Amino acid sequence: MLLADRIQARAVRRMGELLKEFDGRRNNQHLAGTRQTREAIAHEAGVSEHQRKQAIRVANVPAAQFEQAVEAQKPPTACTRSFSPNQCRPV
Repeated sequence: MLLADRIQARAVRRMGELLKEFDGRRNNQHLAGTRQTREAIAHEAGVSEHQRKQAIRVANVPAAQFEQAVEAQKPPTACTRSFSPNQCRPV
């Protein structure tokens, strides 16, 4: 189970890295329709708004901090993967 959590965490991070390659700004007059927004790319890929935002948050975590957390004895869960304590809410 720990290996699966680690693989999933790295996959979420990679998705965020790929999404960050797209221009997240709307109505950029200099690009005039030459690029799609992150929202459009994520929608085409079947990624929800929550998944898109979470993946970008995870991708923004410094690599050393991310690897340390993922390789810990108890890797972060999907809820804590954003490395922010206020991201988790009790169910």
